[in-house]
Amino acid sequence: MDALTPLTPGQRCLIVGAGMAGLAAARVLHDAGIEVVILEKSRGVGGRMATRRLGDPPARVDTGAQYISAKSPEFQALIDECLAAGAAKVWTIGIPDDHGGRKNSHPRYVGADGMTAIPKHMAHGLEIHYEERLAKAAVDGDRWAVKTETGARFTANAMILTPPVPQALDIAAQGTVPLDPEAQAILSRVTYDPCIATLLLLDQPSVLPDPGGMTILETEPIVWVADAFKKGISERPCLLVHAGPRWSRDNFDDNDAHIVRLMTEVCRPYLGEANVTASQVRRWKFSVPQNRPSVPMLVGHAEPPLLFAGDAFGGAKVEGAFLSGLAAARALLGQ
Repeated sequence: MDALTPLTPGQRCLIVGAGMAGLAAARVLHDAGIEVVILEKSRGVGGRMATRRLGDPPARVDTGAQYISAKSPEFQALIDECLAAGAAKVWTIGIPDDHGGRKNSHPRYVGADGMTAIPKHMAHGLEIHYEERLAKAAVDGDRWAVKTETGARFTANAMILTPPVPQALDIAAQGTVPLDPEAQAILSRVTYDPCIATLLLLDQPSVLPDPGGMTILETEPIVWVADAFKKGISERPCLLVHAGPRWSRDNFDDNDAHIVRLMTEVCRPYLGEANVTASQVRRWKFSVPQNRPSVPMLVGHAEPPLLFAGDAFGGAKVEGAFLSGLAAARALLGQ
């Protein structure tokens, strides 16, 4: 595929998705003088850096990503920025497991009042259109012309798709997007493991040991449990339970009551004397990418540029999504 023609100040890039990859790309492009427009299908930013509320008064609970850590200087710089702005804080050094071990003694960071605080900080000053789903995209001369489900229309010199790969491919298929055949083949191989997240509101703190989160090595039916109160993001105790990929796949379409009953029984050792007073189930269909491409982002169309980015490319965690968005933005700037 031919090299991309770099964007220049004043040109426009349309980014689909206001998760970590989309926001990372948007910040770099915006700082370079590119006009950035983000379309986000939900009511807020962050994607799987999601924080929900349960109960009255509400407990605040992270339902997707539970913490972040940095291996790259670029991501550490973002964390340091969020720490300085009060959007993030150090949670713990190392993560305990249910066998008495403690994994990796480097800092884990969380959003100051939930993980969504970090993407909210990143989104400041960006043009984001919420509750807008891209319905059709087509090449119009040297630009992309897109239409959303609400009827809004946008044009752009370049476009970055950051949803999970199957959703991104669906977006491309709904318009007249001539994808590069090699890119199409690579993208078609990407799959995802699901994850069912269960929230259990408690009438008193759990007996989960400090720091309030634990990796479960017996990987099914659960792989993670955390108490939002002990984690320091909620004034009320509430357990967040992540089910393992096999159990999540087998039970994905079960009704909420059945899932809550099973998860409550599995978590009985962590409840102590606490009772469950309310519950909620969140299903993550595209949780952990599999068959990931060995590139930080992928060019699907050269002119006008169409790039694919997200955690399926840069790595399966939040930092990977960030680095993928960074790579996409730099590619569009010719860096």
